[in-house]
Amino acid sequence: MCELTRVELSFATQRARYIKVVNTADVASDWWSIAEFTVYN
Repeated sequence: MCELTRVELSFATQRARYIKVVNTADVASDWWSIAEFTVYN
């Protein structure tokens, strides 16, 4: 069974053109995906 987890992050306001998301898990067999990605200005 798949366990869904919601992660919400906040950062100081910055000017940027791109956002890079990187999985830093130390277990290669764990897969992950992003179902929704929202950026607010």
